[in-house]
Amino acid sequence: MPSACLFLAILLYFLPMLLWECIPGLRQCAKSELVWTSTKIGIDWVWVEPHSMFWLVPALAIICLAVGAVAVVALWRMPPYAGRMLVVPNRESDIYARLWCVYEVFTALRLGVHVKVANTLASAGLGSSEQARCSCDEDAQRIRGEIVDEGHTFAEIDRAVRLLFWRRLWSVARTCVVSTLLLAMCMTEALVNSGFPPAHREYSVMAMLFASAVIVMLVYFATRWNQGVVSIRVVLAMSVGLIALGALGTVFSDPQQEIWFAITSGACPMMLLAGISMLMLLAGTWAQVRCHPVVEVVFLALAIWLLNAQLMTKLLNAVWSWRHGLPTQSFFSHWVPDSFATCPVGAHPYPCAVRIAADLAQSLLPACLLVAQATTWGVRPRRLWSCNCSASTAKEVSSPVRAGGKGDKNGAKLTRLASP
Repeated sequence: MPSACLFLAILLYFLPMLLWECIPGLRQCAKSELVWTSTKIGIDWVWVEPHSMFWLVPALAIICLAVGAVAVVALWRMPPYAGRMLVVPNRESDIYARLWCVYEVFTALRLGVHVKVANTLASAGLGSSEQARCSCDEDAQRIRGEIVDEGHTFAEIDRAVRLLFWRRLWSVARTCVVSTLLLAMCMTEALVNSGFPPAHREYSVMAMLFASAVIVMLVYFATRWNQGVVSIRVVLAMSVGLIALGALGTVFSDPQQEIWFAITSGACPMMLLAGISMLMLLAGTWAQVRCHPVVEVVFLALAIWLLNAQLMTKLLNAVWSWRHGLPTQSFFSHWVPDSFATCPVGAHPYPCAVRIAADLAQSLLPACLLVAQATTWGVRPRRLWSCNCSASTAKEVSSPVRAGGKGDKNGAKLTRLASP
């Protein structure tokens, strides 16, 4: 509930940027205008009223934030349950191969105990509870006898357990959708308020969303293929391929072909950013330095900014200018982000702050998403992570089902169930 309200508020905040190309305020909207001077090109802001119903957008966003804050306080003050069962699939054995695990999960669901599937890309198996076994034949006979005596069937158990694991797919899909939209919003804001928006802005936004969705799905399938253990060769091939596609599309874009130029303006920066982000994360796995996740995010964001926003952008602009017979700028000039150099912060602090934040988020968001989501979902390369990783933390969980006691308020203290 709180995360949904926050996400809806962010969507409402970015809605005026898509509809009216302006940054929303409480009553008016700040629209960027290109200003030419004798020495440089700058951005100026004009406050306008794009639509008579514009005031509804910030009002609804504030309401969503308020509802989310109330939900956070309510969940904190009134915990929804006192205990839970935690199911942790692993790469060593399937849930359906162990009769104890399947039956305990089904019993917990039937009794109304909250059952949580851990955030992991490990498979739960494709078998059936009817073929599940126990290491002790007496336990297997007793469990099967209880199933028959209570009037349940193995098909009923399979339906209940599979429905539980389908919820995990929704969690994965939600993570992918939120990651895609957040990054696309920041890049859309930078594209719209850059002073050089394409003529067909709708094609740019659609191309950006489509490219980001395809990239997220490629990353998901690459990590899901081997249950969260990613092949370094696959990641390297994906990153190099995305960088090559983004570079070729940028170099061969033509402003006279307005639709094609709008598509490349939206899709190519997204492909370049994704390719460079994965390449930097891959390079970080080979480092032998232990570091805090926050420090890792900062270094990864700095590397992404240097390679994507500076080196790669300058190189592609130089190649594009050379191809069209235009003069090229110095490769070592303008090492300050455009939002800092062109936006008058003193005269218009609010819209400039939004534009600077969106510019910085293009490097920070991929770093945070890659590091945080990889940690959350247990994604790692075939060798260990370089930071915060040791032999003890790299071991797989041996028992796939755990439960929290009734006195455990947050379900954090887990006790292992009887293993087969």
